[in-house]
Amino acid sequence: MSSEAHKTLLMDNIEIKIKEYIRNLSPNILPVKNFSDITTEKIRGGDYNLNFRVTLDNHNFLMRFNIEPQSGLENQIEYEYKTLEFLAPYKIAPVPYHLNNTQKFFPYGLLIEQYINGSKLVFSIDTVKRAAKTLAKLHTIPLNNKEFLMRWGNPLRQQFDITCNSLAQYKTRKAANKKLTLLGEKIIKAMEAKLPRIEKNFKPKSFIHTDVVPSNFVDTGSKIYLIDWEKGRIDDPSYDLAMFFFRLANLWDSPRVLTKNEKKAFMEVYITETGDTSIQKRINDRLILITLQSILWAAGRIADVKEGTIDKMLGRQNYERYKKAFQLDELEKIADNL
Repeated sequence: MSSEAHKTLLMDNIEIKIKEYIRNLSPNILPVKNFSDITTEKIRGGDYNLNFRVTLDNHNFLMRFNIEPQSGLENQIEYEYKTLEFLAPYKIAPVPYHLNNTQKFFPYGLLIEQYINGSKLVFSIDTVKRAAKTLAKLHTIPLNNKEFLMRWGNPLRQQFDITCNSLAQYKTRKAANKKLTLLGEKIIKAMEAKLPRIEKNFKPKSFIHTDVVPSNFVDTGSKIYLIDWEKGRIDDPSYDLAMFFFRLANLWDSPRVLTKNEKKAFMEVYITETGDTSIQKRINDRLILITLQSILWAAGRIADVKEGTIDKMLGRQNYERYKKAFQLDELEKIADNL
């Protein structure tokens, strides 16, 4: 039996194996007493992970399997676990309970964390104000002696370099979209001329989430948490805010984009909480590269599905969402205004 076939067989029975795994955990790992009645529920979404809600003794937990390392780290699941440990005192992320990266019982690394009851972010003036407070708290966490965290020392330059690499890799794909490559080259050329003048304005001063789409917020009605911490890093906070305002990130799993009034309400709270009065200018520059990088990512994932180079479970689960994010008109607007 091939390695991939073995993984498929194991994952076909995954909910049965989850129950078996939970029952064999040391009794002091999870804050429960009764392990006799366990229920599981697969949670939709997740482009590099499979997620399951596990309920036992009237407590909910999230069991998270890392299928592909989005950050490029070999120890992806360990990094996410350490990140949750780092964030635990600030109560803006789930509490981590258990890490297993041996890949002996399951073919993937896993972690078990707190399951926070609530809904994904639904845009309104009140909710974006709460989201602004959560992001402001994240961006003002002290970073002393946190060497394990990924870090972009020159944030805008590194984002530019990664976007250039993404474009170069995409151009090698068999079914590369010529219009996308031409628009990408035009945007890269314009940004390259601009970089020497503006890159000094971006400092690695905050820990950021990097993927602030609506489904990565959990709104309890009184407070908002952030989940899905696989690629947090030290960077300029403008990246998170640019992603939060990014139309395609809004539409990834929300029926509409933020309104002007909602953006204004968010910024008023965020600036009051952080004192960062120049961030709006920095957001605009990062948004150009985020747009290009995100559309290249979606195009690459579509190519992965067509060429069979993506895990089949993830491909089936997310293909329609990849197509939803592939909107060349967004790049045309940017290219026309350069």
